[in-house]
Amino acid sequence: MLNREPAYLPVYFVEARENKPASMPKLLVFSQVRGLHDTVLEEAVNREPAVYRALKAKTDSRAEAVGRYFELSGLKKDDWYLNENGPWARR
Repeated sequence: MLNREPAYLPVYFVEARENKPASMPKLLVFSQVRGLHDTVLEEAVNREPAVYRALKAKTDSRAEAVGRYFELSGLKKDDWYLNENGPWARR
C-alpha cells in the first residue's frame, strides 16, 4: 500500500562543469534512494532548465539556517561560529 502523506528526502545537488569556458553547468544528484548517486533524479533535474534556475535562486545558506536556529535559541552572533566541521558554540 502506498502512503499518500508527503515525505521529505535529503538530496544533495553538486554543480559540475566541464573544463571549458562555455560549458553549461550540470547538477550531480546524491540521495539515499538509489545508493547515493541518484542518476534518475539527476536526469530529471538536468532535463528541465527551470529546475536549475529554481535551485540556483535558493539563497538560504547553511550559515543563515544555523544563524536563525541559534538566534531563536537565544544565542547572539558572537556566541557561535561555523567552520568546515559544522557549527560551534563559544563558552
